[in-house]
Amino acid sequence: MGLLTWLTMRRCAIALTLLPVVSGQTLFFSQYQEASSGNNKYFQIYNPTDAAIDLANDYSIAMCSNGCGSGPAFESGFTFASGATISAGGTYLVCHSSMDGDTSACDETSSSTIVGFNGDDFRALISGTDHSTATAADIVDQIGLFSETDPGSYWPVCGSDSGIETRNSLLLRVTTTCAGENDGASFEDSFSGTCAWTSGSQETTPYTWTASGSCSSGT
Repeated sequence: MGLLTWLTMRRCAIALTLLPVVSGQTLFFSQYQEASSGNNKYFQIYNPTDAAIDLANDYSIAMCSNGCGSGPAFESGFTFASGATISAGGTYLVCHSSMDGDTSACDETSSSTIVGFNGDDFRALISGTDHSTATAADIVDQIGLFSETDPGSYWPVCGSDSGIETRNSLLLRVTTTCAGENDGASFEDSFSGTCAWTSGSQETTPYTWTASGSCSSGT
């Protein structure tokens, strides 16, 4: 084997070992609506990876109302429908069954507490299906802060001066997002940096959110 051939192969091997650096992609909330009136409430999860993901067996939603339990600890949980999956580059939409508009695009509809949230109710997408044993380390993405403190009526989104909040709002993730936020930084009063959220007009039929860019290429 010549020196040039060996160096080329070596460079390829090094490049291959670096590829996992872009594998920080995770599921995340792409939409979240807490309506100002009625039951026009829903949330959507996006899969930025290049593989289908088993929601029913590997993930769930953990919840708190008006502050979390001592610890903090999650108060309740929601498991996805049996067989629920989310395709590569796909979304999964959970809607209140009494939305005023068309819910035919929803993957699940419910009238339970999973879509009965208010602006001060915490929701987290977690790894695993048992909220009672889950901790902060299991959070993949979240709406609000995992804290015993009741925020009052809402959390600000991207700082108290942003004009965006979790109450009476349609929250839309920036379309170039590739991973969830497991520390809740976007919901701190003191937030600084680039905001991963925008807001839109409240919808009676779920908004069509579409990712842009390619997470699989590291963007």
